[in-house]
Amino acid sequence: MVDLEAQNIDFDSSSSSLATQLYELSSKVNSLNKLLTRHKSKHLNTLDPKIITIKDEAIELCKISTGRLKAITEEENISKQQGLVRDRLTREFTSLLGQFRRQQREIAELERASVFASKTAQLEEEQRFRQNSENTPLLQSDNQGSQNYTEPEVAPPILDMVSQEYLDTQNMLIQEREQGIQDIMNGISEINAIFGDLGVLVSQQGEHLDTFENNVSDLAANTKQAGDELVAANEYQRKKMKCSACVLAVLVIVLSVIVLLALVS
Repeated sequence: MVDLEAQNIDFDSSSSSLATQLYELSSKVNSLNKLLTRHKSKHLNTLDPKIITIKDEAIELCKISTGRLKAITEEENISKQQGLVRDRLTREFTSLLGQFRRQQREIAELERASVFASKTAQLEEEQRFRQNSENTPLLQSDNQGSQNYTEPEVAPPILDMVSQEYLDTQNMLIQEREQGIQDIMNGISEINAIFGDLGVLVSQQGEHLDTFENNVSDLAANTKQAGDELVAANEYQRKKMKCSACVLAVLVIVLSVIVLLALVS
């Protein structure tokens, strides 16, 4: 026999944990919304590191929430109230997941645009660097009478060396940000997979709901049958009591006649 009390405790514990996870996920989604709005309003060139951090934390919360929802979906013989709680949490999770997936796509687009701008600036800086190198004079001559004076070869300006170092650093940063874009795309793939799992869970919830409704219908039918049987039993009992009363009345009459006959004789 299934321990319904223990099962209810498991359901309540899992649903409570899921509600907590969804509250934290909602907070992350709201924070991302504020940061993205600020980024777009100020036309910043690079993403705030907080955006990436919160995005990664939200992905982990989505994974945990999926496991919690799966746990309460697999629970059987739940009450109607528990079914309503499960459906509410499912709708809330679906809504938050949709918002977060849109935010991920927006983050990826902003980061691509930022990297493109950085690459364009780097190409322009490299072009200026090459032009400066080509325009640097190597030899200069000055005639003083019959003596020709030749200046020694001029070393590349320090500014050019600094520019090369700057370009190398920018190139490394761009590579890191391109890897960051790939990480964002991987995160989008993970959320898409969670959406697929969520669809399966919702389908399972529908099957459980059908089973619940069938059980309710069976219970109603059994209750009606029991009521009909109770009415029939009451009717039978009433008829039996009426018959017994009639028999008793006949016996009383017969005994009265016998007693009167005995007295007369």
